[in-house]
Amino acid sequence: MKQHEKQQTERRVKLTRFLDAYQVGNCLHLNENPNYNAKLRAVDHNNIAIIGPTGSGKSSLIAMAQGLLNVSITAYTQDAGKEGSTIFECYLDKFGFNLYDTRGFDTIDTFTEEEIKRVLKGHIDNCAAMMRPFDEGSFEEAKDSSRTTYDPRQKKPLSKQMHTAIFVIDEKDPKHLKYCTGIKKVATFMRSEGYEPCCAFVHCDTSAEQLSKQVLNLDQKFHEIAAAADSPADRLFYIMNHYALDRKPSDVNPNYEAQIQLLELLQMACTTGERYIKYAMDREISETKREDRAKLRSASHETRTVKDFITRVALQHNLEVNKFMPLIEKLGLLDINNVESLKENWDDELLRELPPISLGMKRYIKEALKEI
Repeated sequence: MKQHEKQQTERRVKLTRFLDAYQVGNCLHLNENPNYNAKLRAVDHNNIAIIGPTGSGKSSLIAMAQGLLNVSITAYTQDAGKEGSTIFECYLDKFGFNLYDTRGFDTIDTFTEEEIKRVLKGHIDNCAAMMRPFDEGSFEEAKDSSRTTYDPRQKKPLSKQMHTAIFVIDEKDPKHLKYCTGIKKVATFMRSEGYEPCCAFVHCDTSAEQLSKQVLNLDQKFHEIAAAADSPADRLFYIMNHYALDRKPSDVNPNYEAQIQLLELLQMACTTGERYIKYAMDREISETKREDRAKLRSASHETRTVKDFITRVALQHNLEVNKFMPLIEKLGLLDINNVESLKENWDDELLRELPPISLGMKRYIKEALKEI
């Protein structure tokens, strides 16, 4: 038993040291890769959104993390089922990762789904009120769909976006299955954007033996929610809520099982956050390459001469190039010397001014110009 406790203590210390020293890129060694190193400098924190129903234990999870990492506890909790945080707020900002507390929900309707998308993609600023249309005395802006609907065209810097999310669910919440449909919709969006969320099931059991048993044999309802969230077994965590027991974060079982679960959750969130960061940077690199190729093609088209263009079209269709020299000379006299100019002016009016050419060649030139 003492050996087991020693191993748990060592594991807890190792995890705490990792989180204390964490910098973005540590998990996947992104900062050692020259393809990412420069872009990574602009991402100083791994942003983790804490998402879940009202009273599920989101703020408690943040407060427990603060306690375990020896930070002043500033995340305020509330009684289960009661409205708590309505402010989108950042915690643990002195570390290389941030936890963002979000407003809870009773169900994931269309509005809540859009709100979560806006949170993930950086459309809600830190310390902003997360107003909803049904709030008593809510601001008019909360009822304005242009401010409450996610618009993918409004791209925010990677440093402003969330890089992963933790779905927090209270094990005693009777509405588990009610959340599945909404969570599945959110998870579908997250998967399409490259996110890999984690799931935390919050409980109040004080028995270390019972905790270990539950960690290994999660109830079917947890598997259903985890499946809806697209979270495999390595991203499922069972977290003890000390605040529901009126306990301090450090006042836990001697074997540190509960603390280790929370610390491992944070470590996994840092890893999945880096996967999203890598995915986003890879996508940005690909988009930049595509834009560069398009610019090169455009520049090539603009500078390519009409003679080269018509020669290429003729050769592609096994036609004699010499037959089209009068056409090329006439276009030169009309000051149409490059492909861009030819594309802008190619119409019936121009054709009437040109030497006669076959219907086939007219079609070949028209099709070639469409590809530009």
